[in-house]
Amino acid sequence: MAIEKKLKKKGNKKNLGGRPPKFTTARDLQDKINDYFDSCWVDKIIEVTDKEGNCTSTNSRYQNRPYTIAGLALSLGICRDTLCEYAKKSKFSDIIKKAKLTVEMNVEECLLAGKNAAGPIFWLKNHADYKDKQETKIGLDENSIGIILSSLPPEIEKAVRQKLFQIKE
Repeated sequence: MAIEKKLKKKGNKKNLGGRPPKFTTARDLQDKINDYFDSCWVDKIIEVTDKEGNCTSTNSRYQNRPYTIAGLALSLGICRDTLCEYAKKSKFSDIIKKAKLTVEMNVEECLLAGKNAAGPIFWLKNHADYKDKQETKIGLDENSIGIILSSLPPEIEKAVRQKLFQIKE
């Protein structure tokens, strides 16, 4: 508190605590994020020579490593927690959300491409808030009620059936 008062008296607007932010503009952050995603791809030039000796080259681009949140944070030079803190700041929020969504989309595509599903499923549940859907039907149908009632003594069965049919009407 004493430091804050001294800085306010001097008109100094320095960061009052912690490390200064790594990114001050949304453009800087977006450029670094784009650099990370681009670094996950490799351009490969394929040259083919036909029977007549004519050489044709084509450029083929493929993803040599998947997008990850850890890889993104590491590429930005920050830790995962700091990435989450940037997402809370209004000027960086959409940029971080879109970057995380790009990573999530990449994981979903790996899942749908038919590769080993266990890894992407784990990631989606633990990082993208996906959940297993379980349905449990609770209730009795008429057959179940008949079986239960027939196991009761006759006088109790009759009284329960009378009450049950009164409720239905």
